[in-house]
Amino acid sequence: SLRASVAAPAAAPPPRPVVAADLTFKPGKDVLPLEKIKTMTADDGVDPAAKEAYLSDVDFEAAFSMPRPAFAALPAWKRLRAKKDAGLF
Repeated sequence: SLRASVAAPAAAPPPRPVVAADLTFKPGKDVLPLEKIKTMTADDGVDPAAKEAYLSDVDFEAAFSMPRPAFAALPAWKRLRAKKDAGLF
């Protein structure tokens, strides 16, 4: 039948996970400005899932309106929402 002879398009391979060796900038060690980190991706050498870890304490509090310990104490879903609201996800 016609359906059997039409091959499905090849699926794109899944994205490769970001590993520490791929990162130019180390979360918690390298500090980047808030406006710069908002636009950076894994291709730029940052961990896209941990952009908040690259912020100075001043930029962190400006982005999240709370210090790091208070942010860390939030449930995961609230941290994710806060990162989205801050433009870091």
